[in-house]
Amino acid sequence: MQKPSNNNPYYFNFNTLVHYQIKIDDAALEDLEFKKTPSHSDVLLSNILFKNHPPQNIKDIAFIERLNQLDFQKKEIAHKHFDTINELFKEQDSQNIEEPYCGAVYRDVLIFYKENKIIGIAKLCFSCGHFSIVGTKKDTSNFSTTGTLKKLQQLLHN
Repeated sequence: MQKPSNNNPYYFNFNTLVHYQIKIDDAALEDLEFKKTPSHSDVLLSNILFKNHPPQNIKDIAFIERLNQLDFQKKEIAHKHFDTINELFKEQDSQNIEEPYCGAVYRDVLIFYKENKIIGIAKLCFSCGHFSIVGTKKDTSNFSTTGTLKKLQQLLHN
């Protein structure tokens, strides 16, 4: 169990938050995963949905420009939700971690901005609790504490 590293436990100091989401059913996912001759777009979509990359680091942002072309829907999150988001995206000292139980499908991507510069990226699988977060030096290992992802999903999808 790791204690928060300093007085500011939040992963990101952001002033804009953009949520990308794709609605894709299991049959389409299976077709994508087992396509014999995938296009460049198919490979990129597969990497986003099924793997922890892109991004591999905070500088790996080229894929973001392609999200709209890949049928991800873009929505800017209202400032009134930032306090709640910060309470979810912060270092935790809890051991009540929800263990992922499926092969991740990252249908949701959050892009954190500060002064129009990308400072953080979170890819999320709400089905099983897998996540990939880049851009913070904070310990993200306890991000998926009991209830965190459910609260975030409700906030983003309402």
